[in-house]
Amino acid sequence: MPEARVESTGDGTVTLSWGAVDGAEAYAVAEYVGGRYVTYTLDCRDTTYTVSDLANGYEHSFLVQAKVGGRWSSFGPANLVKATPEGAMRPSVSAEPADRSVALTWDPVPGAERYAVAVREGSGWRTFTYDCRGTSYTATGLSNGTEYEFLVQALCMGRWSSFGEGDVVSVIPADPTAPEARVESTGDGTVTLSWGAVDGAEAYAVAEYVGGRYVTYTLDCRDTTYTVSDLANGYEHSFLVQAKVGGRWSSFGPANLVKATPEGAMRPSVSAEPADRSVALTWDPVPGAERYAVAVREGSGWRTFTYDCRGTSYTATGLSNGTEYEFLVQALCMGRWSSFGEGDVVKVKTPGTKIMGSSNASIEQMTALFYASGHEYPADIYSPRGASTIEDFCQIVYEESAAEGVKAEVLFSQAMVETGWLQFGGSVRAEQCNFGGLGAVSNSVAGASFPNVRIGLRAQVQHLKAYASNDPLNNSCVDPRFQFVKRDIAPTVEDLNGRWAVPGTGYGQSITSLVERMLNL
Repeated sequence: MPEARVESTGDGTVTLSWGAVDGAEAYAVAEYVGGRYVTYTLDCRDTTYTVSDLANGYEHSFLVQAKVGGRWSSFGPANLVKATPEGAMRPSVSAEPADRSVALTWDPVPGAERYAVAVREGSGWRTFTYDCRGTSYTATGLSNGTEYEFLVQALCMGRWSSFGEGDVVSVIPADPTAPEARVESTGDGTVTLSWGAVDGAEAYAVAEYVGGRYVTYTLDCRDTTYTVSDLANGYEHSFLVQAKVGGRWSSFGPANLVKATPEGAMRPSVSAEPADRSVALTWDPVPGAERYAVAVREGSGWRTFTYDCRGTSYTATGLSNGTEYEFLVQALCMGRWSSFGEGDVVKVKTPGTKIMGSSNASIEQMTALFYASGHEYPADIYSPRGASTIEDFCQIVYEESAAEGVKAEVLFSQAMVETGWLQFGGSVRAEQCNFGGLGAVSNSVAGASFPNVRIGLRAQVQHLKAYASNDPLNNSCVDPRFQFVKRDIAPTVEDLNGRWAVPGTGYGQSITSLVERMLNL
């Protein structure tokens, strides 16, 4: 019986050797596997033999017998010699993508009976085959432009090879006519794409993947570069380029998307131009903006004029003159309103309410405002003084204002503030027809008196003109204090604060408040 020993081990190999047996005609080499012997040779004429294609990492048991006088030497368990070859136990896979398919190849794993090929799907695997007998496999029926992860396992000694992430090969099948797009450059709201020319391409299409769908920019690009504009800055955009070859657009998948983030303005930069009871807001367009919102600060919050401004300008109306406002404009980009800080808020003061000028209010509006106050017109006092009704009174207001170019709504509103809706109650009495408190410099001084309603209103108009203009009077002066006024020092109602009334804080605003109410009737 030969005394076999392990001479060496290799990748899937074990070399056995033994001393020569006298009279041996031949030697047999076998492996004990699964309760039976698998014979490798019955005619070895040497004293060494190499067994190959053995499963690495597993212990193998070998038997060597000698044939002497036509009889094989007897044996038992003690005659077995054991060895464990070391080397590859898992397939090392290469992948070659093609049109809707992937060709997988690998070196043979020693001792492998067959191979399994699978693709990852979600958190599991879908197996193409458990019975691949070669070292290559082509997976078909795939989607171009989609990344796939493949795994090949070897069945050795009745066990499938273990695996880890390092054994998984990633590959993307591709349409040979699909352009390989790249980002050439980015700008303010722009991305420039480029790609290599595709043989036979009739045209190229460029689209963006937005919210689960594709938005096409062109279907007829004849160049190998294209600039997409009006993109929302600061957001990642995903683009697709396709080639049209033979009347068919190249197929695609997620892997064909190229991503870029343009950088630039994300918030409107707003300018404000004040006007009479209004402010005109303008701003440069924000790339990618779908629409704009315009709001004004009120207390600790905001009051929104619109959420749906489609242009780059908006006029806020219904404002109070002589008042500072803080405006904010936001852009809606990619479904989100632009963020903002105090630096995005524009402050503007509306001009004061001009005293001089054409009247905006009608006699009917002045009358309606008086009735809305709930007060009773003192007809018993003013009937003998030229104004039997509030309508008569307002008619005179209108006429005397027009005579000197003063706005009727200013004169009427001031008269109502000064007299408490013609109820008086202070040092000035209703019979004085002094509707502006002229000369009533304290609670104990009654001030000037006038013979009738018209002259009293004329004196008040002239006093307003003295403050608001350098123009000469059109009627003879009946204002006893005209000469004491510094001309043109108060062109707006708000400028009367601290001048017509002392200290006069909010005096002009109390008048303009009535003006606004009147004009809105």
